[in-house]
Amino acid sequence: MFGLFSRKKNVVDEEQAGWIVEQSAWLDKHIGFPNNPVPLITPTEHFFSLPPATGHERALHIFNEVKQLMGLQAWPCDLEAQDEDIDPRVNDMMIVQNAPQAPLGTFGVGAPEQQRIIITYSPNSLENPHSLIATFAHELSHYLLACCDQPRLYDEDQEEPLTDLLAIKCGFGLFLANSSFTFSQYSDGIAQGWRTSAQGYLTEREILFALMLFMRQNGHELDAAKPFLKAHLYGVLKKAWGSG
Repeated sequence: MFGLFSRKKNVVDEEQAGWIVEQSAWLDKHIGFPNNPVPLITPTEHFFSLPPATGHERALHIFNEVKQLMGLQAWPCDLEAQDEDIDPRVNDMMIVQNAPQAPLGTFGVGAPEQQRIIITYSPNSLENPHSLIATFAHELSHYLLACCDQPRLYDEDQEEPLTDLLAIKCGFGLFLANSSFTFSQYSDGIAQGWRTSAQGYLTEREILFALMLFMRQNGHELDAAKPFLKAHLYGVLKKAWGSG
């Protein structure tokens, strides 16, 4: 979010760290959290039950569990699937450049007479429940911020990073960290290769610095994150922990 990391002794520079600390304090003051301390949400049966295998019912099941974990189960909200993305690969020899891709999720308000809050998701995310959980935590954090009328400390273009930060403070930092960047192999019987994807607005290191602050604030031990983070991410979190 704020460019290159200039300090070797921390995983983020002074400007990044200062922004995260300041905004975290603002969220503590103005956003209510359902639990104190806030749990570190993990991809385990302690927090999530087995969802349906496919379709919108799978998304709705996960969405309702994320809502409950955020203390928003009584907040009215409709979940809708977006249209399917255009497949940029025409065949094994041709790929459409710059094919439009839908966002992983959106938050919006319906027509005034309807008074509906609408969150959407990409059907492509159904195959990756970790990514879907991160998306829902982010969009529901938009809902929390939309209901907060306190003056913001930031410019409008920092709304999305603040929303990521709120999702981390609601306990979903492991999901945001693991979903922030992926590099994976694919094969569909016609073509194979490598693909990358990015998710979220805070950088990987900003997420992990914010996760460190959240875990310290809520009494979670560093080792609690190790089984659930990619190895290189845990290394960054451990470094942040030692310099925080």
